Formats: sequence, structure tokens, C-alpha cells
Amino acid sequence: ILQPVSLCVFFLKQCLKATKLIGAFVSPAVSLKLILSDLGKSPMASYLTILAAVIQGSPRQVLQPHLVSLGNALCNPEVSQRTEEVFYLEQLLCCVESLIELCQEDCKEISLQLTKVLVTIMAIPTAGHLHVKLEDAMSALAEVQHIRDVTGLYKQHISQLMEWLSSTHDGWSCCSPEILQLDVIATQSGPVIAEVLKDFISILKTCLQTSRDPRMRLKLFSILSQLLQNPGETVNSKGQFGNYLEIVIKDILSPNLQWQAGRTAAAIRTTAVACLWALIYSELLSPEEVKCPVPPPQTPLLPHKHHIRSASVKTQQGNTLSPRNA
Repeated sequence: ILQPVSLCVFFLKQCLKATKLIGAFVSPAVSLKLILSDLGKSPMASYLTILAAVIQGSPRQVLQPHLVSLGNALCNPEVSQRTEEVFYLEQLLCCVESLIELCQEDCKEISLQLTKVLVTIMAIPTAGHLHVKLEDAMSALAEVQHIRDVTGLYKQHISQLMEWLSSTHDGWSCCSPEILQLDVIATQSGPVIAEVLKDFISILKTCLQTSRDPRMRLKLFSILSQLLQNPGETVNSKGQFGNYLEIVIKDILSPNLQWQAGRTAAAIRTTAVACLWALIYSELLSPEEVKCPVPPPQTPLLPHKHHIRSASVKTQQGNTLSPRNA
């Protein structure tokens, strides 16, 4: 006799088998219309489970005409960014995996949409345990399109991905999912990020204004600092980062080095200093540029002497060091 839990699992498996039969014998024009309509109105993990099973049971040639509508439905922020619930993310990933496995090279038609979904899941903190599956899905999506590796997949879509993010960056805050998506794209695309330096630097310049959300600025500085640890393999892989050094130093780093009270402000100064030293140690700055005096800022980089005890020691040391003393 089956125990209650085992009985539930048994019935669930039978239901999924029956759902696959819907994919095999019911026209996608009918089944997908119903499923995608409900998914759009109220995204739930159960709808994604059903959708994945229908995809798995469908003949490839029958499903092919409906790929665009499927890709667009999964890519819809109301679906892909609905929740951080682990089971929901697992079922969303299952839908992507099912499409790639069934449709193979036909997925080229919706490669951008599927890449956006995978990037979105990667960016969600609760999806950490899915890391290996997500990497495998990215690799599989590249492979079915005869792309050498995941870097090649990013290369294929990098312009569209940056356009996707930059369209809303004026309104970002520390809670915006786009911050985490940018983190994934910038750090996982390797040398490909250098192909969209103009857009990337534009986002940083806008979002790292001192008037913007401090916690968002801290996160963005962390991303920039990580990239500058190995610029030859990231932002300077095409040797063009030097064209943006003036913007990075004068418009991004310098304003954020100016002293302000508070722990978050101190953390921002520390990460800004880390970025500056990364620039120096990576030799992206010429000796002449390193020695060149920085024009005096409108407000002091360091606090008045009677505030020094409340400021970050690390930041004070970083701001007062000179290349000669390093």
C-alpha cells in the first residue's frame, strides 16, 4: 500500500504523463492558447509545469510555428520575474530546457528570448542551486545553434541584451532586477562586454551619479571593480577601454570619492578607490596619466579634520595615497 506522500507523487507523475498526451494529440493552436492565456493572467508554477509537459509531448514540426509565441510568453517580465520562489524558477527553467531539447536548431528563432529568461533566472539569488543546470542550458542553447560556446551565445545577443537593460536604467534603484541582470551579463560574457562599452559606460555614468540610490551605486561599483581585476579579458579585450578612461575617472570615480557621512557612503568610496587602484595596477593608465594631478573637486575628497574619526579608515588611506607611495 502506498503511503500518502508516495501516492501524491504517483498521481503527479500520472498527471504529467497525461499532460504530455495533450501535446501529442491536441493542436498547439488550442492547448497553447489556453495555457499561455492563463499564464499571462496569473503566472503560477503549476501552469509552467503543465506547459513544460505539453512541450515535451508535442511533435517538433507541429510546435515549430508556435515558438515565437512561446518564447515571448516566457520572456515576459510578468512571467520571468514573477517571483523568487524556488519551485517556480525550477519550472520556468524546465520549460526552457524542454524547448531546447525538443526543437534543437529551431530554437535559433527564439534564442534571444530564451537567453533573456536564463539570464533572469541566473540573476535571482534564490536560484543558486540551479547554477549547474543554468550553465548546461546556456551551453545547450549555444550548441543547437552550432555556436562554439556560451561566450559565442553572448556575442550573438550582446547588443540586444544591453539595449534591453539600458532602456530603463534612468529609473533603476537597488531593488531593480536589471541590476542583477547586468551583473550576470557583464561578468559572464567575458571579452564580449567590450563590444558594448559605449552602452555599458553610459549606464554606469547615469546610475553612479551621487544623487542616485547609494546601495545601487555600491552594487555597480562592485561589478566594475570585478571587471577591472582582469580588464584584458573583459572591458579592454578589444583595446578600446582607454577611450573611456576620462569618463570613468572624472564622471564616475571622482564624484564618488568625495566624502559624505555614513557607512554606505564609506563603502562606496572604498569600492571607488578599489576601481581606481585596479586601473593603475592593470596599466590601463599610462605613467603620465598616473602622475597627472587631478583638478580640485567642488567638495573635499576627505572630511574636515574633526570628522576624520567617523570616516572609513580604508577610504581615508586609499584617498590619501599617491602612486609614488604605492
